[in-house]
Amino acid sequence: MLDSLRPTISLKDYAYQELRYTDLQRSNPEEAETLMQLAQTIADLRWQNYENMAGWKAEAFVPVVGE
Repeated sequence: MLDSLRPTISLKDYAYQELRYTDLQRSNPEEAETLMQLAQTIADLRWQNYENMAGWKAEAFVPVVGE
């Protein structure tokens, strides 16, 4: 069971509320778009992973000890 809902806005819409991201968009729009697409893909994959893990039983989570 997840304790959060799936995001309702895109990472791009969220990130461009911050100056550091809007500055990158102004200074290098092509690179900003490429990076934002990659970041959105990673966020989507991470969320899918969380949804998958939410269905696992407790026994599936085995701690890694002493590496």
